[in-house]
Amino acid sequence: MKTDSTENKKTTADKAQAALIARLGQLDRKEIRVRPPKSLQPTPEAAKSRVRRLRKKRLLLQRSKRVGSE
Repeated sequence: MKTDSTENKKTTADKAQAALIARLGQLDRKEIRVRPPKSLQPTPEAAKSRVRRLRKKRLLLQRSKRVGSE
């Protein structure tokens, strides 16, 4: 009787572990997007300057790629 009960516990533990691993695998594949609270979002002025800075960076990268390929 004791061996039957320990086998049951092992299979339950194995099932729980397999379910946990499967769930973690799903979470790993799923891209989770978390929005910051309103208080941490940039002001419209800051957002504009960020867009301007990123646009300038992209243009510089494109120019450097053109120069390198010619």
